[in-house]
Amino acid sequence: MNCEKYEKLISLYVEMELNEEDKKALELHLDSCENCRQQLEAIQCMQGMFKQDNEDIKSVKKIRRKIYAKIYRDLLIIFVGFVIMISVVSISGGLTQMFLLNQASSSVRIFFFMGILLLIVGLIILVYDIFVDIFKVISNK
Repeated sequence: MNCEKYEKLISLYVEMELNEEDKKALELHLDSCENCRQQLEAIQCMQGMFKQDNEDIKSVKKIRRKIYAKIYRDLLIIFVGFVIMISVVSISGGLTQMFLLNQASSSVRIFFFMGILLLIVGLIILVYDIFVDIFKVISNK
């Protein structure tokens, strides 16, 4: 049998790039040639393993993205909490000096307004993160 010719066609057959005439000729040859049939099965088996490896890689990447998203979200929540804490301390200190003691220096006023600004920024970030999570949940359905 002229297996050299058909061995070249096997690769094209697996990749579905054979025309109908060559495909029929190869299938007829495979019916009668055990060696070429084993070669085809080996190639198809390897192709199946590559597909499985590719799916495993995709699932690992998906898990990694979820982990990084959770880390990002947790760090963002910690950051927002820290900003809110600093803001509350600055605002309470500024309020104490400005309204109760009626003797606020310019540095106290700056810290007071910085505290208010940080509080607003922290709340904006928190609200943004909440909306992003809501849209992710909605888009997954």
